[in-house]
Amino acid sequence: MNRRKLENKPLVEAIFEIRWKLKTKGQFQLDTHFQLLLARISNELLESDYSKYMELETAQIPSGIIGQVVQHQFQNDSDKWPLIQIGPGILTINDTKKYHWEDFCKRVVVAVDMLYKAHPNTKELEIESLMLRYVDAVEYDPVNEDAYEFLADKLKVSIKLPEALFEDGRVNKKPEFYKSEQFFSSNKPHGVVRLGLATGLIKENPAIIWETGLRSTDKLPDMPGDFKEWLNQAHDLVNDWFFKMINGELEGKFK
Repeated sequence: MNRRKLENKPLVEAIFEIRWKLKTKGQFQLDTHFQLLLARISNELLESDYSKYMELETAQIPSGIIGQVVQHQFQNDSDKWPLIQIGPGILTINDTKKYHWEDFCKRVVVAVDMLYKAHPNTKELEIESLMLRYVDAVEYDPVNEDAYEFLADKLKVSIKLPEALFEDGRVNKKPEFYKSEQFFSSNKPHGVVRLGLATGLIKENPAIIWETGLRSTDKLPDMPGDFKEWLNQAHDLVNDWFFKMINGELEGKFK
């Protein structure tokens, strides 16, 4: 797929997430290999360009209570971003404004390969889900702009409520807050596409925020050999949705 690039991209954050299954022990969900995995992967990351380490507050909570929550963060040595986070049953790669796909893709593939090489017993590394997600935002004026009209005009998302709801004047037609979430099955790659839309704040300014992502939980690729193919297919799909939604005025604004 031809990948267009935007100089003023609206990206807030790009996230890749891989989760693996935990073992049930009584009332707890445990990653029995996590401490050794963490030690091995930490050495690899600290010797690469993720030399800034931070223990997150979640690391103080017993892992059996909060499985699949990141607890440790490794930041890029020249900047906070990109960063890698890991916890029992979960690893993420996150990037923001300096993101470009070729670099992000390489980092994700290297991190997943590193996970497999560092894991003490890959036969017990059973992947539960793969997810690629993007958070984007564009400022808008809620005083002079209607969120419904903005979504329809700028992002091709049309939502209509019955006029009768507002005709007696008791309720203002402009929503104080807007949020929607929709899910669609996909077959290349196999998974579920999620589109989330909401009003919110970006750097304390009112904004329309949208999330586009794909999550696969079954018919997963053979790991790690076929993972890169899944990653490229997921990106091609999500990227296609992004450009189709901003086609027109917004794309011109972001160039």
